[in-house]
Amino acid sequence: MIAFIPFHPDHFREFEPAERNGREKQARVASWIGEIGASFTGLYEGRIVGCGGIIPVHEYRAVCWTSVSAEVPVARALRVLRAYLDLQTIPRLETPVDEDDAPCHRWVRALGFRPEGPVQPFFNADGSSAQVYVRYHHGA
Repeated sequence: MIAFIPFHPDHFREFEPAERNGREKQARVASWIGEIGASFTGLYEGRIVGCGGIIPVHEYRAVCWTSVSAEVPVARALRVLRAYLDLQTIPRLETPVDEDDAPCHRWVRALGFRPEGPVQPFFNADGSSAQVYVRYHHGA
């Protein structure tokens, strides 16, 4: 079973992220991400296996983020996260994915996100390109 606790930036040190450039991104956002929006840490068998959250932009739009360990039980995590996303009332949820991070593209598609438009050059803070994915609330 996957359990959730409130996110703390130190949780990033407890697992090796599966996503490309994961450590670099964790270091860049650790100081402020926990202060914005709803953030949580996932535990599996007592170990931290990932962190995530939703950063509200306004009442109709929010940006989702995750950093997940390669050791996360994928089927269980997807089931829990899809249920969590289904509970959200914000009509538009979006998430950027590094252009060349194939596992992350599969992950967000499995969560019900769909690509929106072409890859965006210079989207990320490091100047790299990203594909923006969007997931609309079922009632929207």
